[in-house]
Amino acid sequence: MSAANPRVHAVLFDLDGTLVDTAPDLVGCVQDVMRARGTRPLPFKSLRQFVSRGMRGLLTAAYGEDFIASDEYPDVFEHCLKLYGDRLAERSRLFPHMRRVLNGLARRGIPWGVVTNKPEYLTRPLLEALDLADECAVVVGGGTTTHTKPHPEPMIFAADRLAVKPRVCLMLGDDPRDIQAARSAGMT
Repeated sequence: MSAANPRVHAVLFDLDGTLVDTAPDLVGCVQDVMRARGTRPLPFKSLRQFVSRGMRGLLTAAYGEDFIASDEYPDVFEHCLKLYGDRLAERSRLFPHMRRVLNGLARRGIPWGVVTNKPEYLTRPLLEALDLADECAVVVGGGTTTHTKPHPEPMIFAADRLAVKPRVCLMLGDDPRDIQAARSAGMT
């Protein structure tokens, strides 16, 4: 239980764009794929804002909405994921001050976890590479549950794994689907 807020018993973080700045690695992969396909890559600053929407969001920003429905999309998507998996944590880092936040939660005995739409097979190695895996009490990635955010199922699953009611969980995210999922689950 938190001394500052007795109603918060656990904290859940979105991963990309909230807990960890994965933009350098994710955007770099999309830019490299654009180059390989003979397309001039968009600037980092133009693509960075789409990181929270995952690889699909980045590719939509790079090639447009129609590209997602094209026959090329599945292969390009898989190519991006493979590149990203190969360089998962080359330049990804905790956001500034997040280490202090995590240490503060540990001092107060408040468990924390990650709820992300990033596939779990990419999420866990990233957390390990950043030395976060041992202190992260629960990881819910894309594919862990039937639904992904904005559906509340991943949030409810995380709360259940932490053995707390959703109403005493605080969710921190940077995308409207994080807020929608948390609210639908009854979280703060």
